[in-house]
Amino acid sequence: AASDVYKRQASYVAMGREEHGRSAAQHALQIEPEFSLGEYAESQPYKNQSDLDCLLARLRAAGLNQ
Repeated sequence: AASDVYKRQASYVAMGREEHGRSAAQHALQIEPEFSLGEYAESQPYKNQSDLDCLLARLRAAGLNQ
């Protein structure tokens, strides 16, 4: 699922492997160029806002700033 791809990018960043996260983000954007970080955030069923905020921060660090 696409959600798994984005969570993998965030995991790379969390592990200090930002370059891998950025590479994965570039690849994902080639596949899904219409990706919206805001729409993605709205689709995630996180109970705690702080968990979602952490995920989004890591995705931004990977290069998904849309």
